[in-house]
Amino acid sequence: MGVKHCLHCDRDLPDEAYYVSKGHLSHYCRECTKEIHMIRYHRKRRGEEPPPLYTADELLCRPIEHVLEVFTYRQLSELWGVSEPEVQRIMSRPWELNFRTGEPNLSYEYRRKARERVESTL
Repeated sequence: MGVKHCLHCDRDLPDEAYYVSKGHLSHYCRECTKEIHMIRYHRKRRGEEPPPLYTADELLCRPIEHVLEVFTYRQLSELWGVSEPEVQRIMSRPWELNFRTGEPNLSYEYRRKARERVESTL
C-alpha cells in the first residue's frame, strides 16, 4: 500500500484513490478523472473545440513525437508527400528501423519538415 501524487489536483493520495489499468495506477485520482471526463463531455455536447495540447512555446520545447500530435494524418501526408496509410505506418512504429534505409521509420527528414512547419506557424 503506497501513496501516489495526483497530477491534476496536486494531492498525495493512497493507491486506492486511483484507477488501475493493466496493472498500473492512473495519473489522476478517481475524483479528478471523473471531473475531467465530465468537462470533456459537456464541451463536446456544446460543440466547443478542445483547448490546444500545448502553448506555442511549450510545443517548440517538446520532443518531435509530441509535436506531431498537433497534425492530422492528412496534414502529415501533405507535408511529407506520402499517402495517409504510409503516415499511419510510420507513426505506429516511429523508432523501428526501415530495413532498406537503416534509419528510423520517422526519418530525420520528416522530423525536420514537421519542426519547420510548426515554427513557421507560430
